[in-house]
Amino acid sequence: MIIGIIFSWERIFCTVLLFVFFYSGPAFSGEAEDPFESSGWNFSFKGHYKNMFMYRRNSDYYGTGSEASTDKNMFLDLNRLRLSPEVTYGSSFVFHMDYDSEAVWSNYTDSREFESEWQAGDYNRIWKSGVDRTDPPMYYSSGFHRAYGKFSAGAFTFTAGRQQVRFGSSRLWNPLDLLNPVSPTSVEGAEDQEGIDAFRADLFMENLLEVSAVYNPLRENDEIRDTDMKSSNYAVRIKFLSESADAALLAGYVSKRRVAGADFVFVLFGGQLTAVALYSKPDESEKGFWQAGTGYEYTFSKGLYLLSEFFYNEVCINEDKDLRDAVSSFMSDGYNGSSFYTLSNRILTYNRYYLSLNAGYDIISILRADIFLIYDFEGRGLFASASFKYSVSDNAEVSLGVMGAKTGSRERVSDFETYESAPMVYSFVKLYF
Repeated sequence: MIIGIIFSWERIFCTVLLFVFFYSGPAFSGEAEDPFESSGWNFSFKGHYKNMFMYRRNSDYYGTGSEASTDKNMFLDLNRLRLSPEVTYGSSFVFHMDYDSEAVWSNYTDSREFESEWQAGDYNRIWKSGVDRTDPPMYYSSGFHRAYGKFSAGAFTFTAGRQQVRFGSSRLWNPLDLLNPVSPTSVEGAEDQEGIDAFRADLFMENLLEVSAVYNPLRENDEIRDTDMKSSNYAVRIKFLSESADAALLAGYVSKRRVAGADFVFVLFGGQLTAVALYSKPDESEKGFWQAGTGYEYTFSKGLYLLSEFFYNEVCINEDKDLRDAVSSFMSDGYNGSSFYTLSNRILTYNRYYLSLNAGYDIISILRADIFLIYDFEGRGLFASASFKYSVSDNAEVSLGVMGAKTGSRERVSDFETYESAPMVYSFVKLYF
């Protein structure tokens, strides 16, 4: 059945999109509603300033010239101003925008590491982020972090623009999070991850069913003139809801791979048990591969939060020559037409089996501590992260964190070797207005 879904993604996508458009609204809302409910126009303006300082030592630094593949102490200081105006009309229309202006000081501005962290997201994007300029040791940029319009009528919602699109219930390793994948070791995390340019249609049948269809247009070879249907991403998800369990099916065409997956959530002993699996089949002659995971999370009455997840990745960098070549190509020359589709919209790991543990606790109402561990079974690598967040006031917060790792295998590369020579230390200061 899964294989059939994968190879008929075009019909699945079109059928669900038509279903959402023509059978939503009053038919499922229980009563006829005015799509422009007259609460009038409203305008709000918010924003924040963020400073992030980061230090780490990289034993395999990809700089330029004589600094290529050497040890380096790496420093970075980010200053970001985000302006967030929003216009609404009743409950029927929302236009939201997050516009970022950034100035980054770094002693590795001209490296591939910096490009992958701060600049690689614009490749093949239809609507480029804005303007950026590199003048080592400074990097300046400005552009839209999010900018979308959302129209709602009854059970139907349509969203167009730069937005986050997330599917799947796994917290740390989420194979179904194809369109906005985020690494569990990311310093900023999903909250500050830039959105994608997409059109999304949703049908919400309360306590019964959710249907979503997403179209994410992309360039081919970073050129508009080469763009066609196969250069873009499509996904359809159907989610079935109940009081004690949810189940979702997903099918799509993402980074020139046909994909199909399933996601299950169960309430068990007062906590939440999740299970997710995704099968991907590239357009070319390469064989298909699986990614899967399961996890359990529980919050105790005293506020202690615990989460454990296991993740399996059938095709990993250590086992696949095409992946190794694509990573090497990106680190030496940046993205190209081949490496982009090989590396994008998937969880990339060096090995196949990972176990993660996360614990969080509010020490006092304004101070929270989190500890995060990942064990790489094949690379025998242990990643550890600890962070503290202090709410200075309603409009200000300070965070401190450290990431480190220890690896024990010399036969296989571990994902965490970059953290072994010295821990990464970082801090955040956030001021809201």
